[in-house]
Parts: sequence; C-alpha cells; structure tokens
Amino acid sequence: MFLGNLDMEGENMKKLFNVRTGIFTALFLFVIGIVFVLGSQSNQMMAVQDSQLGKIPQNETAGGQQEGVDVQGHWMIEVLNEDGTVAQKKEFENALQPGGKRILSEVLTGKTTPGNWSIVLLGEQGLSPCEYDQARAGCFIVEDPDNIVAETEYQFPNLSVTAVEDQTSPNYLSIVLSGSATASFDGNIQKVQTKVKGCVNTVSPSDCTQGSTEDFFTSHTFSDTEIIDVVAGQQINVTVVLSFD
Repeated sequence: MFLGNLDMEGENMKKLFNVRTGIFTALFLFVIGIVFVLGSQSNQMMAVQDSQLGKIPQNETAGGQQEGVDVQGHWMIEVLNEDGTVAQKKEFENALQPGGKRILSEVLTGKTTPGNWSIVLLGEQGLSPCEYDQARAGCFIVEDPDNIVAETEYQFPNLSVTAVEDQTSPNYLSIVLSGSATASFDGNIQKVQTKVKGCVNTVSPSDCTQGSTEDFFTSHTFSDTEIIDVVAGQQINVTVVLSFD
C-alpha cells in the first residue's frame, strides 16, 4: 500500500510538472514573438497600454502598419440548474491587469516562478452567491494538486490548468483554465477575475502551490444589463482560454 501511494504521488507530480512545463513553453513562444516584433521594428518606440483584450501595441512610423502582441482571455460561463439543464450561457473577453503584466515580466526575466491559478466570481455588493462563515462571499475556483486547500462553502478546489500542445487545436499554445462552483445563495455575478500565485525563482513550478505573491492576471466587470443572475443550488461552470497572439 505504501509503495502504491508513492507511485501515485510520483505520477501526480509528473502530470503537474508537465502542465507547468507546457505553460512555460507557451510563455517562451510569447517572448519569441515579442523579440521578433522588436527586431523587425527596431526604429520604433514601444508603447504599452490597456485595451479591452489586454493588447500591448507597438507604435510605428508615419504611414507604416501597426503590429503588436495580444494577451487575450476568452471566457465561457455556463449556469446549470440542479437537474442539469442549462439556465444561461455567456461568452466574453477580459482585460489584462497590471498584476498580469508584472508577473509576465518577472517570469520572463527569471525573477519569479509561476504557481497556482484561481478563478474568482464576485457579485454586486451583498449579492455574491457563495458562502463563508454563514455570510455571502465570492466564489473561488482553485487548483489543489496536493489536497492543500480545504473545501469550504466558497472555495472549490477543482480548477484544471492545461497548456494546449495539440497543433490541430484552435487553442494551440493557449492556457486553458476550467472549473466550477455551486451557488449557496440566490445572487449574481458582476465581476470575474483570474489570479496567479508567484514564488521566488529558487522554487520549482510544481512546488509553488502557496506562493509569496498573488496577482490579478485578467479581469472583467459586467454592465448592469450583462450581470449573470444565479439561484442557490445552481452550478457555475467556467472556462477561460488565455492566448498570446
């Protein structure tokens, strides 16, 4: 039994390491894209600004074309009734946050090791649908590779993080986050975020489960007409595709 547990733990560590390696591959290719743009447009000045898709544009000389690198986050939220039927489904894009830019910079320069990801679902004031200590709270969908996270009313340790390496997939070299939460109260979802932990560069990706820092990577706030209403007992399925173009 003891040896069997060791084999299972070793296999789980290999799977986690492979996911982290795939994510590093995607980030590496992201850097190559930046270097290519900079090399081919060396006489131009880089200007970094936010756009709805978190675009990092490059200003060009008068009359020239504009090129840049996009950090895109495509979300799909599906709300299921308790009988499994679909109550509603919404797809949208999000914006790269300053914390996302910071951790990208630190990872690409070797200062920080990326750790666990999480997805956060927040409601309007007083209307978040999950529960903490008998009070309303946002819903946190988190990674839990080593059963570190205790399941609570607001924290759901079922998040999967996958680096897509299939060249035939439309999401090739993207990072896909996928998980679900269950509403404890009638409420709504007004704001969604992805977060990623960071560790000092002496820590390996497979060991960066807690992290010394945690930044909002992407975020999106719904308008009044876009807010997602949920009722207690409904399951909220979330998929986020992060891509670099």
